[in-house]
Amino acid sequence: MKIGRNEPCPCGSGKKYKHCCEGKARTADSVFHSLPPGVKLDPASQSAMTDEVALRRYQEYVESGQADADGHPSYMEFLGKPNLASAANKRLTQALGQQSFKSIDEANAFLVKHAAKENNSPREDFCGLSSQQLFRMHRADSLAELADFVNLNPSPLPPEARAARLPALVSWLLEQHRTEPKGLGLTSTGNYKTDLVRAIDFHFFSTEALQYPAKTENDLPVLQIAHDFLVEAGYTEENTTRSRLTPKGLSLAASSSGDRIWRELFSYLLYAWEWTDAMRYNFAGPHLELIQDSALLCLRLLARLATDFITNDQLYDAFVNAFPDFDPHWRTAEKTLYALNYDFFYLFVKVFCFNLGLIEYQPSASSSLEPPFRASPLLAAAIQWAKEGA
Repeated sequence: MKIGRNEPCPCGSGKKYKHCCEGKARTADSVFHSLPPGVKLDPASQSAMTDEVALRRYQEYVESGQADADGHPSYMEFLGKPNLASAANKRLTQALGQQSFKSIDEANAFLVKHAAKENNSPREDFCGLSSQQLFRMHRADSLAELADFVNLNPSPLPPEARAARLPALVSWLLEQHRTEPKGLGLTSTGNYKTDLVRAIDFHFFSTEALQYPAKTENDLPVLQIAHDFLVEAGYTEENTTRSRLTPKGLSLAASSSGDRIWRELFSYLLYAWEWTDAMRYNFAGPHLELIQDSALLCLRLLARLATDFITNDQLYDAFVNAFPDFDPHWRTAEKTLYALNYDFFYLFVKVFCFNLGLIEYQPSASSSLEPPFRASPLLAAAIQWAKEGA
């Protein structure tokens, strides 16, 4: 089975073989054989040239007929580096068996059925979820769209839900609004005033080792989330100088709806608030949206891996295993200057999980930049997964 010059190149570039590695393989052979004795290529050139020679050898392996006898291994299998594409191709080959099709329509029907089976099969990389379920999670606008396999527990939540930092702060702000008939004062930029920020800093952060006391709302990212939530959920309304409770907000402030606040905040952070808004530097790119889109999967990974204290790198490693293209250099020496693993910690672990009480930091290391953490009891109590594929 010779690789045709007009067939897709086995290297996976998407180009035709004649426009990709055919000429490279011939050039590599000639270069290797023409090097003077004792002359070596630099490491980068050696690696690239070795890949091209390997492709040439794979072509010779296929043309010799030995590949037929060995069960048609893919190029990556030939190199001893089987990947997901190799595995999928092998499953398709096994499913085909000795079948013959009477028409293109019959063959297409078989492929459609096989693809559906592949897409709906549980995958270990996705913690038992299927590719189809993950696809739906990334495109959902609410939890209601995923109710067949994940939802929030409708039963009363444990006290940790009301005590978590973000729900507790929202409840506190509602009470401050309720005790001020004229509303809470706002700065010219629409933020809460310094006196209120200092009171929040003392009430919620006095036990933490901050570099400096908070003076403005920008000094407390969790306060920014709470403020955005109250306005966007319709619990407060604002003019240029005051923030007041709406009738909806008055009703919530007068009740003890701690569970309701937690549930609404959970959905708000998943689908309404943009996580990249929490990034304060110019490197916050669109690729970081994948962390938010994959938050439910990350919660599933957290529940599986963090029954005891783990490091961020351990959880991030599982995340990259599911999405290798997110950080292709994670497991190599070619680390990027832009530390994606810390962004993952900041956005998912710190902003999302900790503020909602879904994790617990290891007490002895809570002041470090990335302290070890474990899943809290609230995580198992709040998130329900369907048994199928669990």
